[in-house]
Parts: sequence; C-alpha cells; structure tokens
Amino acid sequence: MSGKVIATLLWKDFRMSRVVFVGLLAMWAAPIAIVMVIAAYQGMEQIECLRFLLRAASMTTIAISVLTFAVMGGNVIASERVHRSAVFMAYLPPSRPAVLTSKAICAIVPGFAMLIAGMTLLYMDIRSTGQVPSLAELLSNREAWVLPATCVGAFGGAWLVGAIIKSPSMAVVSGLGVPGIVLFAGNRLGIDSDASMIRWYNIATSITGAACFALGAIIYLRAKPDV
Repeated sequence: MSGKVIATLLWKDFRMSRVVFVGLLAMWAAPIAIVMVIAAYQGMEQIECLRFLLRAASMTTIAISVLTFAVMGGNVIASERVHRSAVFMAYLPPSRPAVLTSKAICAIVPGFAMLIAGMTLLYMDIRSTGQVPSLAELLSNREAWVLPATCVGAFGGAWLVGAIIKSPSMAVVSGLGVPGIVLFAGNRLGIDSDASMIRWYNIATSITGAACFALGAIIYLRAKPDV
C-alpha cells in the first residue's frame, strides 16, 4: 500500500465527492462570513453583540461538522455504488484495503477539520470571558464527550448503510438517525437521570458507530464484482 497509490485514490475520491464537499464547506463558512461582515460594518464597539454572534457561529459550524461526518460517510461508497464502480475499483490493481483506506480518509478528514475549527472558534469565545476550563476538567466532563460520540455514531451509521445500499441520501439519514436510536433505546431501558443518560449515550453511540464502521468495511472488502 504505497503512498502514491493512496494519493491517487484520494484524488479520485475527492473529485467524486467534490460537489458535496464544496456545498458542506460553504454551509460551514457562511456563519463565519456573516460575523466578519457584521464586525466590519458595526465595528468592535458592539463587542457583546459580536461575542454572541461568534458563539452562535461556532455552534453552527460544529453542528455542520456533525452533518459533514454523516454526509461524507454515506456518500463516499454509496455514490460509487450508484455507478457500479465501488466494487469494480476494489478489483483493480490497487488493493481493496488501499481503496478502503482512501475512502475512509476522504470521509473522515473533512468533518474532523471542520469540527476542530469550530471547536477553536468556541474556545476563543469562551476564553474571551476569562472562564477557560482546564484540560482535566474537559476530559472529566461527560457532556464534553457528547459531540465526539455523536460524530462517531453518525459517521459509522452512514458508512455502514452506504456500503450496503446505493442511495447516499438514505445512508446519510440513517447515520443521523443513530444518535436518536441510542437515545430511544436508553429511554426504553429505563434510564431516567440526566447523568446516566449522558453516560449511556456517549458509550452506546461510540460503540455503535465504531461497530458500524467496522461492519461496513468488512462488507465492502467481501463484496463481489456483480454486487
């Protein structure tokens, strides 16, 4: 699995998903652009208003990053299955693991980059208030793990369904439905307290997402040419 092969496959996967990626990137950048335009026209004297807008923009970009995980995860394989090229690619000189690695990177990196950038904006907003939690406090806070768990669950669910069916939209909807299914299951199990539900959600959603990703990878690696 040479780096040149992976780079070639990554370029192909990016070109296949470029329209979707550019659309998501535009949605992600729009809130930031709006805040910058308002800041340019209103000036820094409206600091409280700008702080509120910055927080709103950061939360919006974080939400779009979750959507990006689901959309890219569901699109990267399912979109090629529509043209019957996903399994065909797996039988070309590049090995199946190389093709799968390229698709995983293409699906994960955009959402991860958007998430980090959104979290950075949120950190800048929190830091401006002087109430910056320590790393230990963040790691021990269960609520801080809700977002990563949601990303893992949404991505894994979309990835699995995208490896099975030919509809990227159904794969995305399925991925976004994973967090809701986990919450519903927790409710049916009789988990009442907020702390217990958050702990259940973080663990169950992360495990479900990881399991779905692994199962989707296995399905792709074992797919036959006539699928």
